[in-house]
Amino acid sequence: MQKQCKLTYLFNRRLNALMRAVYPYIHSTPQHVFKNILNREFKTIKPNEKWVTDMTELKYGVSNKAYLSAILDLYGGSIVSYVLRHSNNNELVFKTLDRATIALIDEQPLIHSDRGYQYYITWL
Repeated sequence: MQKQCKLTYLFNRRLNALMRAVYPYIHSTPQHVFKNILNREFKTIKPNEKWVTDMTELKYGVSNKAYLSAILDLYGGSIVSYVLRHSNNNELVFKTLDRATIALIDEQPLIHSDRGYQYYITWL
């Protein structure tokens, strides 16, 4: 078992090295750069002041994927909203935001993301 794990590890390292050689990362300049308002100030003094959001790909079965979009409140570290879908698109982000903002009354939280393509609105 240990020998098989070591062989798998070595194979994966070699495969990753080959992929980097064949498909090198190409740096590009983003079309739109927004001001970093949060500026790594992750502490907050009240709920619904600062939210962070991201999405992740979850693989299951032989070749299935699901995408999880979530919004976290930095005040207590609680998940404000999440949506799980089979498509990675703007609709997933909008649904997550809709669910998160339902309970807001007068609050207007700062929402920070990693600026992935799902968070980019084409009409900006």
